[in-house]
Amino acid sequence: MRNRTVQIVAPDQSERAAVSVEQDLNTLAEEANSSAFDERGIRSFFELAIPEFDAILKLYYPPNGT
Repeated sequence: MRNRTVQIVAPDQSERAAVSVEQDLNTLAEEANSSAFDERGIRSFFELAIPEFDAILKLYYPPNGT
């Protein structure tokens, strides 16, 4: 997971500070040649990955700010 601060420019040209959070998704090198991702597999992955990322994000940035 990588975090960094950024400036967001709103349509009215005002700027706001924000935190950009990225999480790398990796395929094991030994599986790269044998892995094939079809639409169903990709949808299934994101159905599981998005809630997991949200849970991890809450560990780093708790909703109550503590």
